[in-house]
Amino acid sequence: DEKTANDWGVGGAGFHTFAHQKGIEKRRNVVQRLLDGKDELFLKPSHEHASQIIAALVGGDELLTPVNLPNEGQIDNLPRDVVVETLAHVDSLGIHPLSIGSMPEILTQYIMRHIPVQEMIVKAGLSGDKELAIQALSCDPLIPNPDVAAKIADDFFEAFKDSLPQFNGKWSI
Repeated sequence: DEKTANDWGVGGAGFHTFAHQKGIEKRRNVVQRLLDGKDELFLKPSHEHASQIIAALVGGDELLTPVNLPNEGQIDNLPRDVVVETLAHVDSLGIHPLSIGSMPEILTQYIMRHIPVQEMIVKAGLSGDKELAIQALSCDPLIPNPDVAAKIADDFFEAFKDSLPQFNGKWSI
């Protein structure tokens, strides 16, 4: 909510957060009606291609679609193994990313600033390293200082402790 965003120092006009809750009661009622059998569940394709990718992999129609895969040369001037979104041909033999060559240097420089932060986020999530998570959060331009990042992280880890056992010493890799 706006008060919490302001308390964390990230509020103001136009703020947005993953926890934005407008309309939650209406969504909760829709789900409850489905669970109670009062409304019939309808199935319709989403804009995502997961089902089409699975179908192509098991012998269905081949597909040309965007996918997120480690860079194996799809983008020449980005490091190998960073995850990139590129077009791929999908068939029963697998997912085959298409090479696009090099990106303009200005785009490469912009993206290169984000790669270490994304890698910190993944490492923190897999290892349960709270300090690394705070460092990564501190890199976000909307976070005014490391103290605000620490406060947000503490609140987040407390609110989602059951879903994030690695940050509470419950498991590690």
